[in-house]
Amino acid sequence: MLNDIPIQRVMPALRFMQSDSGLSRSELAKNAGMSLSAVSRRFTAETPMTLDDLRALASAAGFDVTLSFTPRRAANEVAA
Repeated sequence: MLNDIPIQRVMPALRFMQSDSGLSRSELAKNAGMSLSAVSRRFTAETPMTLDDLRALASAAGFDVTLSFTPRRAANEVAA
């Protein structure tokens, strides 16, 4: 599913955000409007992390999430 995010790329950033915010996991969950068990399941990859989850958790820790897409270069295209 496009909305599922590979957990191995997200968790280091999410752990940093939580640590930088000084929030406990319980406080992070409360600020994100999620239960502690729901947050814990996402931190352990028991439940897939969605973009909405990531936005809520990042916002709860005082961060914004930015997502960008860039076009791939064609194989026959030569860099100028």
